Amino acid sequence: MKKKSIFLIITFLLFFSEADSQEFDLAVQGGLNFAGMPGDNEAAITKTIINFHVGMTMEVSLSDTFSLQPGLIFSKQGGKNIYSEVLEEGEVINAETVVKLDYLNVPVMAKYYIVENFYAIGGPYIGFLISASYKEKVEGTYEQKVDISEEIKKIDTGFNLGLGYKFDFGGYIQNSYMLGISDIYTNSAFKSKNSVFQVSIGYFF
Repeated sequence: MKKKSIFLIITFLLFFSEADSQEFDLAVQGGLNFAGMPGDNEAAITKTIINFHVGMTMEVSLSDTFSLQPGLIFSKQGGKNIYSEVLEEGEVINAETVVKLDYLNVPVMAKYYIVENFYAIGGPYIGFLISASYKEKVEGTYEQKVDISEEIKKIDTGFNLGLGYKFDFGGYIQNSYMLGISDIYTNSAFKSKNSVFQVSIGYFF
């Protein structure tokens, strides 16, 4: 955790140092996550779960149309898998597993204004795992929830792409898609990545 804190401090010091000679604005941001964990487990049907994200971003203007937008976002992610198994007696057992992952994400977005107020964003992110839990429900049998923090990698990386609109009064709406590029499990027979569609609103002050 100490190394993570140092990394975050250095990251934002670098951006504030850059912003010292540029125009920059701070914003609060929040919204919905439609999160999933696509992977190579062919026996499961992957579903999304709905949760939320909240945090702060900073826009550093480099020109009239181009800027950088780093952020520090708390994001609740994860996914759901549906399984069906046919027993020897012919009975079908339905099972549902839900993984919930909490991250502190640090996106670094390039922001380009296509026309006045309407922009496109894209760039990498790094996510630091805060907590992870696993819940399994087998139809008519049992339900349990366990902590799986040791089974999930502490760092996730990927890319963001999105579109947004910034109003003249400082508010904005933004849709973006986060796709992880690395397997999230430390040791598993199946590989899985984070996939999150975010709908955000924010305000620059």
